[in-house]
Amino acid sequence: MARFPAANEMELADVEDRPSKMKDTVVSDDIRGGGTSRSLVRSLIAHRGVFLIIISAMVFSLWASLAKILTTSLSVFQVVVMTMPFAMASSAVCATLKGLKPPANGAPPYFWLLASGLLVTVKNVTTFWAYAFIDVADVITIGQSSVIIVAILSCFILREPPKLLDIVFGVLAIVGVVVIARPSFIFGSEESMSSSDQKNSLLGIALAMTTALTIAIFYIVTRKQSSLGVHPFISSLSNSSLCCFLTAILCTALGYWKCPTYEELMLTIATGMAYFGGQVTMYLSLSLENATTVSVLFTSKIVFGFIWQFALFYVIPSWTSACGAALVMTACVCTVLRKWYSQRENENEDPAV
Repeated sequence: MARFPAANEMELADVEDRPSKMKDTVVSDDIRGGGTSRSLVRSLIAHRGVFLIIISAMVFSLWASLAKILTTSLSVFQVVVMTMPFAMASSAVCATLKGLKPPANGAPPYFWLLASGLLVTVKNVTTFWAYAFIDVADVITIGQSSVIIVAILSCFILREPPKLLDIVFGVLAIVGVVVIARPSFIFGSEESMSSSDQKNSLLGIALAMTTALTIAIFYIVTRKQSSLGVHPFISSLSNSSLCCFLTAILCTALGYWKCPTYEELMLTIATGMAYFGGQVTMYLSLSLENATTVSVLFTSKIVFGFIWQFALFYVIPSWTSACGAALVMTACVCTVLRKWYSQRENENEDPAV
C-alpha cells in the first residue's frame, strides 16, 4: 500500500525542532480539534485505495446496468462492438503513458493473449445476453461466484489438494445461486410467471454461470500471462481489440447491425465511460492496496448492483435474490480471506521470505 513516510518524518522533525512555545500552540490546536481534522485527512489519504476500489465496484455495476438498457433495443453483439473501443482507448493510453511495448519473448505470450481475448469475447456476449432474461443484480451476483470457481479449478489445474473450507464455501455459493434461480421443483411455480418466463429465467441463470466460469478461466490465463511478463495493460488492449473484432464479424454475419438513435449513442458513450472509469480506478486501487483487500471490497459490486437496479429500473429485489446474493457474497469474501491466510502461513514457514 502506498504511503508517504518521508513527508510524515519531515513534519515530525519540524515539530520537534520548534521552540516549546510553538509546540504548546500545536498542542492547543490539537485540543481544539485541528489535529483531529489533520489526522482524519491523513487517514483518508493513506487509505485512498479502499475508496478507489469501492468507486470501481460502483462504476462497474453502473456499467452493467447501462449495458442492460442498451440490450433492450440493440443486439448483444452490437452493444459489445460499440462499448469495447472505450476499453481499447483506456488500455492504449495507460500502456503509452507507461512506455510499454508488445511482448518480445517468442510465441507463447501471444498464444495466451489469444486465449484471453477469446475468453473476454465469450464473457461479454454471455453477460450482455443474460441481461435480457434476468435482473442485472442477479447477473452480477452469479458472476462474482467466479472467485469460488477459481479455487475449485486450482485443485484440478494446479493439482492443489482441496481444503475443507473451500468445499464449504463452494457449497455455500452454489446454494446462493440456486436460491437466486429459485427453480420450480424446489420453490414451486409462481402464479405470476408463465412457463416461458421460467424457461427464460433459467436460461439467464445458465448464461450468468457461463460468464462466471469464463471469468474464472480468464483469471488463470492471466496468471500465466503474468509469469511470461505480459503487462495487464497490454493484455487488456489485446483482449478488447480481439473482442471488438470478433463480435463485429459475428454481428455482420448475423445481420444484427442497426443504426443507433441519438439516445442510444449517448447511452453507449456513458456505458463506455463507465467501463473506462471502473478499469482505471481498479488499477489504481491495486497499486495502492493489497490484492486481498481489493478482492474483498470489490464484492460490494453486488450491493451496488441492487442499488442501480432500483434506481434505474425501479425493481425491488425479491427475497430469494437478496438471500442468494448474501450467501454468494459471504462465500466469496471467506474464500478470499482463506487464501490470504494460507499464503501468509506459507510465507511464515518459508525462511527465504
